[in-house]
Amino acid sequence: MRNRRSTLPSCADLHVLHSLKYKNVGLTPISFLIINADLAQNYLMARRYDEAIEQSRRTLALDPRFYCARWFLAESLQMKGQLKEAIAEYEKLIELTDDPRAIAMLAQGYAAGGQTDKARNLLLQIEQLAAHRYVGALSIALVHLHLGETEQALEKIEQACRAPADPDILNLNVEPLLDPCGSNHALSAWSRNSSSIHQTADRK
Repeated sequence: MRNRRSTLPSCADLHVLHSLKYKNVGLTPISFLIINADLAQNYLMARRYDEAIEQSRRTLALDPRFYCARWFLAESLQMKGQLKEAIAEYEKLIELTDDPRAIAMLAQGYAAGGQTDKARNLLLQIEQLAAHRYVGALSIALVHLHLGETEQALEKIEQACRAPADPDILNLNVEPLLDPCGSNHALSAWSRNSSSIHQTADRK
């Protein structure tokens, strides 16, 4: 089985991003925010949660409405086991964007915290949105997963693997929220599907 963490950012990658955030290299304000948020995401994917939290907060100090940084902060807090704080950040997140993925992140946070009624209500809202706009299947999978609905989660993950347009598929093999499934036999199928997608894309 392919190692899910084989595509984690290297120390060199993190070092480059870490260096850039302190240098004036003629970046526009939005570019500077993106670089800072990217560093937070890389720390998150590398399971360096304390650094991800710190970097997310630094980015939000520059712009409290930069929702990518809010997302990375919330997820890092969740992975650290600070679920109450994470949910508070997810709730702030959906005030900043109408992205269905943000709603899904709040829903899975509620599910992880045992607030299943709230999670299911948001899941229904996401499914209704999917009737008239694109909603990535992987986002829905995370909600099912944290509701303990493994089969439904697997179906959605397989659906995401068959639809490379889902932007979250790029992080399938390194997504921390999938770590609890590491021992699940179906994970090998996800990895094979993901590998196949990227190999096909590389050949085009």
